[in-house]
Amino acid sequence: LYTVVTGLVILLAAAGLAANLAVQLPSRRRDAASLRVVGVKRRSIMVGVVAEFLLVLGVAALAGIAAGAVAQYVVVKTVTLGFADTEITPRVLPSFHVSTGFELGLAVMLVLLVLATAFATLTVRGARTSSLRENAR
Repeated sequence: LYTVVTGLVILLAAAGLAANLAVQLPSRRRDAASLRVVGVKRRSIMVGVVAEFLLVLGVAALAGIAAGAVAQYVVVKTVTLGFADTEITPRVLPSFHVSTGFELGLAVMLVLLVLATAFATLTVRGARTSSLRENAR
């Protein structure tokens, strides 16, 4: 059940993020086109978009992982999941490994890097200076 709920939450978050980025894309393209007109290199715009995306979403994702780890620690301290009545039924002790949290954080940041690069590519590719003239009319 937890796996299904986690999957659904991730899907809803991804759908919300995709909708948000789709709404922002035209104005971001206009901004990128304006920067290109004044001489900013395409690579610099790409780096800026990727850095912004990673900073905003990366901090939120890492804070979520840390909050989940702390919540698990607090809950696990107070909940008894089993009793060791005999040697056949040992006490169950859930644990959170720091290395697992670190690996999860790296995986999340890698996924965000790929998404940020794709979004930056869409932004810069569609940034045409001719669109600035069309919008001015």
